[in-house]
Amino acid sequence: MKYKKIIKISAISAFLMLNACASQPTKPKYDVYKLGGEAEKAYKNKNWKVAEEKYSALILVSPGEAEFWLRIGNIYARTSRPEKAIAAYEEALVRRPGYKKAWRNLGVLSLRKTTHFYMEMLKFLEPESLMYIRAKKTSEVLIKLIEKNQAKNKITNSNSGIAK
Repeated sequence: MKYKKIIKISAISAFLMLNACASQPTKPKYDVYKLGGEAEKAYKNKNWKVAEEKYSALILVSPGEAEFWLRIGNIYARTSRPEKAIAAYEEALVRRPGYKKAWRNLGVLSLRKTTHFYMEMLKFLEPESLMYIRAKKTSEVLIKLIEKNQAKNKITNSNSGIAK
């Protein structure tokens, strides 16, 4: 009698576990090569909305691919979403720590963000204060760095400073 109860409970447990596994959501099924081609085409044509949709789908099916994270970061950067871009570049670097393009793009956006902070800070400081003078000098150096980066990118036909 005791064994029948144990067997019955075991059978019910096994049934519930199998049922739970069967009802787990699965990743959407995509033809990755076709989707990759569509993403690349939209990206090259600067169709950012479609490119974002396609790269987001690629990340769902292949989250370990650093290139997809870089591309979606670039899309965010080019569509004025720097915080999301920074997060995407960081994801790319988690997957490929030596990824030069992701490091460069992260640096460019961080430089812009820091410059913005300094410019905002100046609004709240007294112009005669030592802190204002130092912040002003720092912001001028940062602006020169950004301008130098933009000048180099005009030579290479990239207006954003973001490595493709």
